[in-house]
Amino acid sequence: MKKLYYTLLILAVLGSHLSLEYYDDSRITSINGSGEEELIIKSIHIDKYNAKWLGTNNGLLRFDGERWQRFSTDDYLAGNGINDLAFELTSYGPELWIATDNGVSVTAYSVDGVTAATSYTTEEGLMENRVTAVAVDTAHTKYFGSVSGITYFRSGDMKTVAHSDFPESLLNAAVNDLAVRNDSIYVATGLGIGRLVATVDGITGASKWTKGYGITPLSGNILSVMIDSKGNQWFGTDAGAEKHVGLKAKENWSLYTVGDGLIHNMVHSISEDNEGGIWFGTEGGISRLFNDKWTSYTSADGLASDTVYDIAFDYGGNVWLATHRGITQFDGAQFTNILVSSVNELPKMDIPAKIY
Repeated sequence: MKKLYYTLLILAVLGSHLSLEYYDDSRITSINGSGEEELIIKSIHIDKYNAKWLGTNNGLLRFDGERWQRFSTDDYLAGNGINDLAFELTSYGPELWIATDNGVSVTAYSVDGVTAATSYTTEEGLMENRVTAVAVDTAHTKYFGSVSGITYFRSGDMKTVAHSDFPESLLNAAVNDLAVRNDSIYVATGLGIGRLVATVDGITGASKWTKGYGITPLSGNILSVMIDSKGNQWFGTDAGAEKHVGLKAKENWSLYTVGDGLIHNMVHSISEDNEGGIWFGTEGGISRLFNDKWTSYTSADGLASDTVYDIAFDYGGNVWLATHRGITQFDGAQFTNILVSSVNELPKMDIPAKIY
């Protein structure tokens, strides 16, 4: 286990303030060291300070509106290829869980950025080092998705759940996304939808949701999952967006496609805004469903890329879109590309000093 030994507990005891040092004169010409590489942003989290955390194909970026920071394996992250982010508010303060291609990391942070980092791999009990998805429930259990199943982390103890443990509730396919609501863990896989139940004693099986089960899912390839404020389950697929109401697997399914107003049938991400509007990030742009009306946008309207992997909302009501070529902000009227990989020179970034 790798650790950067700046813990909030030590800070509390010493009464001191931790601040990272930076090389202020450094400039990154590309996130990959070459101006020709694509900047793929797979996940975005906006914290209470209104800072944007971006999980990219080469490191974790943080943007506070003025200053860029980049964190990598040199700063104790498990890996530079980041697939997903999940927030947890602990008794020590806010933390960000980071699913990477080489393990999972958790970072404590403040208004200035990362203050501590700890990483976990198969040596600490992960099912696989490539972690495709991460979710945190209200009981502070962490769930890590991988090709072979799920690792869950509770009170310092890691346990795993494979398809063979609950074959009717967890399909034998790679986990693409996870969402947690109450005691239910919804699993988006390459063969369909799984649902597990978490109890104080661990994870149990639940209902069998597979291809052709009930009315839908009509697609076996489930790319994303989101539970809205009403408890409805939304699933992004390669054949449209599915909505399920309740817990009866055979009932109350709806499917939305381009014929209904969705901009593209391959849905990578789904998010809900504070008005109850549902946003869909797709292979062909973004769509919003609100009061049964659809609104859609593409790169022709200003998106950095038509491939949208994640969607988040800041405290000013702006929409932030993580795309295949960078990050785009939408204020409801205008798109602004904040960071785009087609620009040879990215914004000036502060690189955290190496701490040994």
